Amino acid sequence: MTDRKFEWLGHIFEILTQLDPYFIGAYHFGGITLAWDAHEPYSAIALLRKGTRANPLNWQLPFDIGFIHYTLLDNYDAAGYYFLIASKLPNAWSMVSRWSAFAYAKAGKVNVSRQIWIDLYNQTDNKALKALIERNLAFLIAKEDMGILQTAVQNYRKSQGRYPTNLLELLRKGYIKNLPKDPWGGSYVLKDSIVISPNLTKLRRQGFFATPQK
Repeated sequence: MTDRKFEWLGHIFEILTQLDPYFIGAYHFGGITLAWDAHEPYSAIALLRKGTRANPLNWQLPFDIGFIHYTLLDNYDAAGYYFLIASKLPNAWSMVSRWSAFAYAKAGKVNVSRQIWIDLYNQTDNKALKALIERNLAFLIAKEDMGILQTAVQNYRKSQGRYPTNLLELLRKGYIKNLPKDPWGGSYVLKDSIVISPNLTKLRRQGFFATPQK
């Protein structure tokens, strides 16, 4: 909420779950915030694995581990494994087994990630977690938009023998059907033949999007 520094976050959730090893909400919220806000996915996984040892029949915790592997670490084998475990546990969401299949096949990466975020959003009343999800959904939209625009830039160069001077040139010559705004109401721009979102660049500098520590 303030300086977005999370030096003691892992320590806080470690104490909470030591005092109450069955506090599922602490594992779940702690895992998500450690992975995305504090940029510590491996610390998040360690906390969640601790939770699975104390709560072996809870499906949410292995699901969260799989989610981190899928969206931050690009470890699809591990993601599929943990999604599969979660799908077999009592009261698991019916779609978790489908996510296991997607992860194992490495299919539809952006679309699956978006759907998982949306489902998490719909399943929680926690305002802070909803805000985090909204930020990451916006990031996925921007990533997808920039990928489409970058492909159009490369197609333009192949056919025209040069890069376009700006993105409007792609629109005028029919390489794209429309020029989207970024999720924060700004414009995508072409800089040194690379499509960027100045708003996204600014937000990354402020620490609003995770860069996993591998």
